[in-house]
This record gives sequence, structure tokens and C-alpha cells, in this order.
Amino acid sequence: MQPQAPPGRLGRLADFTYRRRRTVLVAWVVALVAAFAAAGAAGDWSADYATPGSESQAAAELLQERAKA
Repeated sequence: MQPQAPPGRLGRLADFTYRRRRTVLVAWVVALVAAFAAAGAAGDWSADYATPGSESQAAAELLQERAKA
């Protein structure tokens, strides 16, 4: 029988998470809920593509002209 090498970082992490799997699961759920709460609290995002002189404004005007024709 060959001697076993000591576990590396990932081996120790796997052992820790396996032994405390319920705690790890609860921690993941709490982190997920916190991430969704933080994303919801960020507010509304909006973009204004009508800035005078911008490429977006020029494209919008071009589309509007071609739609009329």
C-alpha cells in the first residue's frame, strides 16, 4: 500500500463543505436572497439615446426618415 499524499486546498474545502453541507446550503441560499435583494434595491436603469450629436441620435433620425419614405 502506497502512502497517501496530504489533501490540497480543494480537498480540504471539499471535506469542509461535505461535513457541513447543511450549513453551506443555508449560506448559499442566504447569499442568493441577498444578491436578489441588492439587485432590486439598485433602482431603475434607463438610457437616453437622444443625446444631441451622438451616433445613436443620428441612427434614430435616419431610421425615422427611412420609415416615412
